[in-house]
Amino acid sequence: MQAGNVALQVFTIVTGSPKGLNFDANPYPTLFDDSITSKAALELWGLGSLRSRVERAVFQASNLVALAAESDGKLVVVRTREDFDELLESRGRERLTVGGILGIEGLHALDGLFGNVRRLFDEGVRMMALTHFFDNKLGGSSAGQHKTGVTAFGRQVAEEMERLEVVSVIEMPNVLVALCTS
Repeated sequence: MQAGNVALQVFTIVTGSPKGLNFDANPYPTLFDDSITSKAALELWGLGSLRSRVERAVFQASNLVALAAESDGKLVVVRTREDFDELLESRGRERLTVGGILGIEGLHALDGLFGNVRRLFDEGVRMMALTHFFDNKLGGSSAGQHKTGVTAFGRQVAEEMERLEVVSVIEMPNVLVALCTS
């Protein structure tokens, strides 16, 4: 990334992916029939990662934090506006530092619990997509089976994301919208 002069990279977390993934209509994968479960098992993400998508997200977030800690300042996790300003300042001096923002592809990672929005935020996630490749409790995905709109729970989660100043990504049929606050 340094050789390519990358200043900021979004690292996205994936916690569920249907086997046989396609762009037309994917069913909601259970924890035991998606391709991420196999990955978590083979790579020893921990028992919690086999039972919970939020635990998968926490595990993956911790990997970026650990990588940044081992990078001797070459990679920093951007969590705040101040972190971003410091990144820009350091790059103005020497262009060696790369910033990383954590994002998550699909809030099925909440495991259906509103409180997990804050948990993901506390783990450093600053960009969240309500859906990704399949429908969930927050709404219909453009690649889901039903392609419905955002649910009441999805609106509640989106309001919390706005309050926390998380970038919201909303995937709708034939449209991808990113909503930013401040």
